Amino acid sequence: MPSNIFSPITLASAVLSIAAFVLSLIVSIKIRALSLVILSRPATAITKTAPTLLYYFTSTAKSTENVDYKYTASSHDYIGMINVIGLCCVVMLLLSLLCLYLYQIYVARYNANRPFITVYLQLTTSTSQVYIPFLELRHAIQHYIFGC
Repeated sequence: MPSNIFSPITLASAVLSIAAFVLSLIVSIKIRALSLVILSRPATAITKTAPTLLYYFTSTAKSTENVDYKYTASSHDYIGMINVIGLCCVVMLLLSLLCLYLYQIYVARYNANRPFITVYLQLTTSTSQVYIPFLELRHAIQHYIFGC
């Protein structure tokens, strides 16, 4: 897990996630438009009826009766279902963002109570010494190796 929320991996994953979300919105709008076009066509637009009895051993299939085309679901029900699915996706996205925010607060409070080791860079001149904070270590000093 990266120690900084602004690391390149975290930023890249956030950008890719936003791009995926935008593309999914575009696809959902296109599918909604296509489904409205398909569901709004009249029953007279269908020229052939589906055969009810198939003859497997003849070269041509003949239908014994004409079957009228009927809608399986009204377009109002279908649009309502799409809206519910979109609303659920938005709610899940907001809940995941809330969980991520709460996790960041938890990690920040947990790390605030832990002591840190600060490594200073010592610059000496003939008359004075200057200490510049160089590193802040999250673990004990024996977990690190320093070399020149």
